Amino acid sequence: MSTNVTMVHLIDPGPAGCSPCGLATCMDVFLGCDDHAEHHFYVLGTERDARSISRMGIPVQGNISPPLGRPLLVKRSIQRMLQPAIDSATDLYLWGWGSHAGVAISSVRAEAPVNIVIPIPPADPGLVIGLDVAMQRRGARVVTFESWIRDTLVRQGLDQRGITHILPGLDPVRLRGQHNSRAELRRQWDIPEETFIVALMGEPITLLDAEDAFSISALSVLAGHDVLVLLPPESSGGTRMESWAGRMGLQHCVRTEERLRFPWEIVNGIDAALQMSHINSSEHLEYAGNPLGVLFGGSRMLHPPANLMPLMWAQMAGLPVIAEDRPGTSGVVDDSVGFMIEPGDRTSGSAALIKLANDRPESHAMGARAAARARQLYGLQRARSDWKHHLKGSMAGHHP
Repeated sequence: MSTNVTMVHLIDPGPAGCSPCGLATCMDVFLGCDDHAEHHFYVLGTERDARSISRMGIPVQGNISPPLGRPLLVKRSIQRMLQPAIDSATDLYLWGWGSHAGVAISSVRAEAPVNIVIPIPPADPGLVIGLDVAMQRRGARVVTFESWIRDTLVRQGLDQRGITHILPGLDPVRLRGQHNSRAELRRQWDIPEETFIVALMGEPITLLDAEDAFSISALSVLAGHDVLVLLPPESSGGTRMESWAGRMGLQHCVRTEERLRFPWEIVNGIDAALQMSHINSSEHLEYAGNPLGVLFGGSRMLHPPANLMPLMWAQMAGLPVIAEDRPGTSGVVDDSVGFMIEPGDRTSGSAALIKLANDRPESHAMGARAAARARQLYGLQRARSDWKHHLKGSMAGHHP
């Protein structure tokens, strides 16, 4: 790569965008690809979004929270803040493909190559069309981190030649940071050492996901086991689950924890990870997201599926995983490192949780195998090498 490289990054933190865990994972890899490149980061979201992203060590230079109902005002505000930076860019990156990212790319002139990083395939058909337009008219190149996301985009009608698949890389330094010890986290949560804690992980997480996770924990507690589930707070239904648990006399089986957005900060205090993802109403997941899927017994996605990067961090930290058998999950979880359950099967989820809680030696052995697997699959240097190859192709103005 040239030493005279200026990269402008537009971060969309919305539900179909690049959430904190996924973004941190991306940046750990990306910012290590070239020490001489100059980076400018702008958040297409609120000041709170910008603060959350800054917390991960990303130097945000500005944020725009577009009122999407007023397209002319949106276009002008984006142009005013971003156009000068984009004019000097040698590469333009959009992290996430939500409504804000779509508005941004249609509002600015960009002579530099446009790269769109897709951590979650869009559920909204309008976003799929917008992505296709960006690829066809702007020559945008798409990067995915999981092969099933690439395959989903192709089924949605996008040109596979414009899509690059790069496995993520995890920086173990984050896990060795100055985070709280297990004893300190348990003290903060007021949870005994012997209680088995499972954390609901994934981005984004819906209310239905939180309901399933709460039910799995409650079923285990009602069966006489000392387990508890950690849930994200308000926006994902965690606070509502706490209220429900209190009315049912099960308040000791659920807690909310805002730091689940930054899993490396709390993995020391938990025993296992849980992933639930209500993504569609289709009985045939292979057709989900395909505009013609209804002809084959499928349907469009109702929600963006949860990306799996939080589970990758859980495994890197040595935690076993309970996960629904959703697209892509089998690439992260197998029988040696956790349990796969059918979508929405709360009984099987509870049974898996009870097995882990009752057999701590096997739970620890699963966690050790998970850590070894994560180190092998998600090596930081391998990911940086793949990104460097992609960046060279981008600079040359052709698809790899």
